[in-house]
Amino acid sequence: MGRPSAWVGFILVLTAALSASGANEQCLLEGDWTRVRPSAVWCGDKNSAVTLKAHIVGHDDIRSVRVVGPNESFQLYDDGTHGDAAAGDFMFTAEGVRPYCSTRYMLRYGNAVGTWYGTLEVTLTSGDRLVDDKFLRIGLVHPRYANAFRFETYGDGLSATVFAFFVEDIDRAVFDGYPVSSTGPDVAAREAVQKLYTIFPDRFDFILVMPKMPIFAASDFRERASLSLRVANDALHIGLPIFNRGAEYGSGGFLKGVIYHSFGGLDLVDLEMASLWGADIGASLGLATEIEPGRYLWSSLSDVDGQLSAFYVSETGLVGHFAESNEGTWQFVTTIGNSRYTPLELYTMGLLQAEAVPPAHLLTNPDLTDPQRVTAESVSTITIEDLIAAQGGVRTRLTDATPVEFSVAFVVVGDEPFTSAEYAYFSLLAYELTTKAAPAATDYFAPFYWATGGRAALRVLLPVTLPIPSGM
Repeated sequence: MGRPSAWVGFILVLTAALSASGANEQCLLEGDWTRVRPSAVWCGDKNSAVTLKAHIVGHDDIRSVRVVGPNESFQLYDDGTHGDAAAGDFMFTAEGVRPYCSTRYMLRYGNAVGTWYGTLEVTLTSGDRLVDDKFLRIGLVHPRYANAFRFETYGDGLSATVFAFFVEDIDRAVFDGYPVSSTGPDVAAREAVQKLYTIFPDRFDFILVMPKMPIFAASDFRERASLSLRVANDALHIGLPIFNRGAEYGSGGFLKGVIYHSFGGLDLVDLEMASLWGADIGASLGLATEIEPGRYLWSSLSDVDGQLSAFYVSETGLVGHFAESNEGTWQFVTTIGNSRYTPLELYTMGLLQAEAVPPAHLLTNPDLTDPQRVTAESVSTITIEDLIAAQGGVRTRLTDATPVEFSVAFVVVGDEPFTSAEYAYFSLLAYELTTKAAPAATDYFAPFYWATGGRAALRVLLPVTLPIPSGM
């Protein structure tokens, strides 16, 4: 749903590799989890190392466990050596691990930070190989930022750099466990935001909460990649009621929304930002589909596209969306990449006037025989006037100001003190939210300013007395 993260592409590559290697189709591990300490290192620094841990569940016939990276692999041990705490407890460990990193091609976001991806592989005594599809991740930071970020401490494990707020969740008030937790990301995000408001005033439009490691659900050991939490809405006629639940988060009424985003990048920020306003405006006319309670995406049979587009899956396995081509025909676009917000999304967000929104179309029984010239059994046209009539009026609080600037607080949560590399890693991620540059062709993160066509920007400066690093 929406635009996928880079992890989707990585999964496809892994699947293809397993198929080519002849691995058993039942190849995925279940009920396992991994952890990295610390979560970020200086790229290419021989003195910057991590400890890898993997807990394997449901197998007592293990021959070996390793983590395979893009250029290397690391053996993990369950024999009381190499940092392993206890032999035979199915907690496999490797300490002193130095992930390969090249500052020339492995870093993103202005060549500042990146993510190292590793695959957990388990070989059984039978020779069968099991692979974890969740991926182990390590943050990478360019060493030029080694002394760039100073931080203030406030007691109770709270601290901040100029761009990010940090929570040492030693007492498990945010998540009840690390990296496995029975606390949902919605509850954890609310608790983290409440801690932010014990230090800073109620002046943030949006708050983004990120754990400093992958957090796995205790129920099924899966990871929730992202989640948008609507805190308040004051706009009429977009399919949402007027409400304000800011008090639940510690806000006096200023906060509009909270985003939970998993560790390892920013790929889903734009999708979740759009979800705070949502596609609810099209629900009554069939232009949007409810994919989970209270969450809508543009119908996969529509040509709305944008960040909130649901992908259409053809009978032959093609995955993509429809784009109007010539009159009466559509092109089926299978390319997965960056997408700007569509005019309808910008209107819903209050950033575009109604007269600039083109008609949308709903296709019935599309014929994809020729993906470049798709026809349909029938086509329904839905105009902005139709949506306005269905909603009882034009969206209120539309603006012509360019750009609108939203204030964002970036909150990071972990269960132990943060290292200098972690302070830099998350501060640089937060700073990247403000970029006005176009995305790289290979990057799934679409900067908010670019995605809105320059109509809106994000500001992440916290009200602290710390200097902004030079060059930012």
